[in-house]
Amino acid sequence: MISNADVIEGATIRIETTLVRSNGTYVDLFIDLSKRYQDGDTIILSDFGTTWDYNLDADKPYTESTLEYVAQSYGLQLDGRALLTDIPQIPGSVGMIFPSSRRRRNEIR
Repeated sequence: MISNADVIEGATIRIETTLVRSNGTYVDLFIDLSKRYQDGDTIILSDFGTTWDYNLDADKPYTESTLEYVAQSYGLQLDGRALLTDIPQIPGSVGMIFPSSRRRRNEIR
């Protein structure tokens, strides 16, 4: 389901999925790295509002209640116009997912 991943401006991981919208663009998901994740923290995966933007660009009738319906249907949370979900971590995995987090923690010690 993941076709590519990169870091945007050193603060966000962008995950390009293989899911395609009707206009041919891929669905991207994001992890905000400005939060310093520690072992056991829940990682937040978000669309950063791109679902809302896509529907506006496509001139589709879309209201906040529609976005609320999408969130409820898929068990997601809504933060403004961004859809998000929590991903529980496996203990000890922060360094594997966020290598720079492990380096920062080691530098502090």
